[in-house]
Amino acid sequence: MPLCVGLILLAEPLVRSWVGPGFSASVVPAQILLMVVLVRIGGASANTILKGAGEHRLLTLTNATTAVVNVVLSIVLIRSWGLVGVALGTLIPVTIAAALVLYPAACRRVGLPLRTPLTKAFWPAVWPGAFMVGALQLAARVPPTGLFRVALHLAGGGLVYVILFVGVAMGTEDRQYYWTKIRTLLARGGRRRTPVAA
Repeated sequence: MPLCVGLILLAEPLVRSWVGPGFSASVVPAQILLMVVLVRIGGASANTILKGAGEHRLLTLTNATTAVVNVVLSIVLIRSWGLVGVALGTLIPVTIAAALVLYPAACRRVGLPLRTPLTKAFWPAVWPGAFMVGALQLAARVPPTGLFRVALHLAGGGLVYVILFVGVAMGTEDRQYYWTKIRTLLARGGRRRTPVAA
């Protein structure tokens, strides 16, 4: 989430620094497609649950319908809005499929009320993003020029997000679980680097 949100906010200076002002028309489509990535990432758990539960028919039907609607909408919207229309033609069906079909189906499959994942997973991941947006908007008073400065802005915003998410939004149990996993991974990495005695 922090990467996508940061790139959405910094899309204009990123595009200008990377490929030049001649590609400014790609900024809004890029932002919309980054929203598609956010929706897909947000719905990844629902997809995994449904695959594991053997709901392949529902997934196939939903994805096929989404693809067809995507193509049709893109053809309709490109006439009036160009590349923005094509990007919207992707965002709209992907969001509807994730929010109205796959997410409710996954909740039903595991016996969770719809509000539980929203309050336990979605909200804790989203509200630190609001502070990240604020930090990036504040920093944007001096717009970043050049890829290095854009990367610094993105890293700064990401740091704000991580501090708030790990330090405040994440529950104590979850925080302890992740720290334990990180320590285990670091210990394994240390053992691999230790030379074996002859």
